[in-house]
Amino acid sequence: MRKVHMFEAKSGDVLAVDIYEPNGAVLLAKGVKLTDSYIRGLRENGIRHIYMIARKTPMPLG
Repeated sequence: MRKVHMFEAKSGDVLAVDIYEPNGAVLLAKGVKLTDSYIRGLRENGIRHIYMIARKTPMPLG
């Protein structure tokens, strides 16, 4: 899990934790794959950081 600024979020990233509305309702649940639309909506709602499942990085050859 890693914390990222919303401007680092990319379509296809996967949420590691739920994101809640101010009234306590779940806005986006953990495990959701972000889309450009979700990212735009989160930014417009003042979300600055989110927790993502760490991207797998390729192992170096050799």
